[in-house]
Amino acid sequence: MTSSRARLWRTGSQPMLLAPAFATPDLLGGRSSALASGGHGAGRVGGLTGISRDSRDPDVYYRLGYAGICDGQAKLFGFLLDDSGSVTSAGGNDPLSRRYGETRLAVTTLAEACRCGREAVAVIHWDVGRHDVPPVVIRGDTTRPWFYRPAKSLSHVLGGLRQPADAAGTSCLAPALAEAEQLVQRVGRNGVASHLIVLSDFELLDTDPDDVFTRLAGFAGQPDCQVTAVALGKPADRVDSRLNRPGIQVLPLTAADPPGALAHALFGQLTAGRSGRQLITPTQPSGAGRDA
Repeated sequence: MTSSRARLWRTGSQPMLLAPAFATPDLLGGRSSALASGGHGAGRVGGLTGISRDSRDPDVYYRLGYAGICDGQAKLFGFLLDDSGSVTSAGGNDPLSRRYGETRLAVTTLAEACRCGREAVAVIHWDVGRHDVPPVVIRGDTTRPWFYRPAKSLSHVLGGLRQPADAAGTSCLAPALAEAEQLVQRVGRNGVASHLIVLSDFELLDTDPDDVFTRLAGFAGQPDCQVTAVALGKPADRVDSRLNRPGIQVLPLTAADPPGALAHALFGQLTAGRSGRQLITPTQPSGAGRDA
């Protein structure tokens, strides 16, 4: 299925952002856009590094734990982000009003620990393609052996992980999912595992929502593919039952959850399989959850 949105990516003038497993002509298909080439566009300053932001999108900080040591598998984490009115409006289903800030924190914490250069993040907004970010490798600055900082390329990812002020507010997941499916197919040819993370209240207005849920489940059933559905504003008993399928990890998030709950949950997903990781939960600051 081809997306109705014209969001086409290439390495452009910044090939240093992408590791070989992610930056090949086959992977990016020779496609072009102002986004990937670093050109200026509406709502952006200096290409990928800037984005118009919503005043309700704060930066946050919580201790999330130790990410552990990677398993050597090249991975792509693809974030599919719902900016529809049912999520972003006053009284909407982003109960903490900080989903982007907590997502940025989880990604940054992983990047601070990553040294392998084999993990990448892509960002796909449901309806504002010019704010998307193609696969960008995240890893710490290895020239700083102890108090190193994330590489400069991480700023491109963090720039995309913000509330677009010009979001049209579509509640249709299918176009963004089609983009993700095509991207995952390309990176899969290079031996890259993929993990799609969808942040939404899943109040979909797609023409055929059953097909969308079936495609999510089908993706999760493929080798080296995972799906995490973060159900914003939904207690477990109110999550759309069509998400309860094998392979889809559902993470409900409600107003009853403490601040930082989303960051901790996402960090747990991003670090799954890493040896020696130590997770800190909002209610367990001592850092239980160490993996062997």
